[in-house]
Amino acid sequence: MADENKRKKKRKSGKKKSSSRRSNNTEEGAALVMTRGEAEYIPEGGDGGAVVVVDQEPYNGEDLSPAPVPEPEAVTAEVGGVDEEGQQQQQNGFTEDGLAVAMAVDAGAEDDYVYAAIEYDPDSKPPLHRNRRFRVYTCLAIVLVAAAVAVTVIYVTKGAKGVDELYTDINVNSLPTFAPTPSPLTNREQSGIIEQIEAGVLQRGAVFANMTVEDPRRLALEWILHYDQMQLNSDDVNLYQRYVLALLAFSLDSLAWYYCGNHRMVNANETVDFVQEDCDVAASTGLIVTHKVWLSSTDECEWYGAKCSANDGVLRGLELMGNDLIGELPPEISQLRFLQYIAFNGNCLYGTIPPEMGSMPNLLSLEL
Repeated sequence: MADENKRKKKRKSGKKKSSSRRSNNTEEGAALVMTRGEAEYIPEGGDGGAVVVVDQEPYNGEDLSPAPVPEPEAVTAEVGGVDEEGQQQQQNGFTEDGLAVAMAVDAGAEDDYVYAAIEYDPDSKPPLHRNRRFRVYTCLAIVLVAAAVAVTVIYVTKGAKGVDELYTDINVNSLPTFAPTPSPLTNREQSGIIEQIEAGVLQRGAVFANMTVEDPRRLALEWILHYDQMQLNSDDVNLYQRYVLALLAFSLDSLAWYYCGNHRMVNANETVDFVQEDCDVAASTGLIVTHKVWLSSTDECEWYGAKCSANDGVLRGLELMGNDLIGELPPEISQLRFLQYIAFNGNCLYGTIPPEMGSMPNLLSLEL
């Protein structure tokens, strides 16, 4: 008890000293000295006031650290006055005015994902490729470029065709070029056969160099030079006679004749010309008579319808009645000087009779 009385006296004396000090300091305008305890400001008349130190229980050795700050949930609960909708908005992180609500984050909670804050820039614009207007304009630009490319290609193509046509016209209307170099001559072509036939058989000033490859006169020459197995020379006595008969075969389409005109052999893989030699023809007596095919490699006097004298092999007559001969008689037939009769009736001959036949000295009969 004695100790407690001493403590009370000390407190009273401390209060008196502090009040006297406050008054002195106030009067002098100096800073107030605060003693141990809780401070409280007491306003006085006018604009002034006093700070009073409230008595405090003596320190008993306990921890004087401030109390921990309560969790946000507890503060919210203590504040009160917020309805369920407001609480729900605060739990979502925003108030009804769109303001963000600060929330405490528990560092120990690993399952909750904290979204990173993104700063909003009111002046920012969306990426260019997401702009709808930009995409529309881009599509239109692509279409226009494709159309321009197509028009350019068509124009260039037409221009190139026009240049080609103009170039062709220039070539056609320009001076003729030199004749192409002829192919090398064979030994048969250099043997004098061509010159011999041109000089002794061809009529009306014809030469082989001016003939087309389809000309019957050219075809007969090719047969004499390359396909005839007789291989006559320029000085053989029957060269003219054999050439004129070959010319008749090509002029009158011997492949279409009823008898002894087809000299081809047709196989499964190929067709070979000038290989058939024999042909059978029924005579008027009913007997089958074997003859030789025209353009075969046999003596021309053995060909069907050719009549020659037995002693010298000179052609005296031609009998091809009703054998489907088609075409015109060539003027070179007049070079068969010893021919006495021609029997070509019953065929498909057309055109005029060559006037050169009037110069045949031994011709006695002509049946067409």
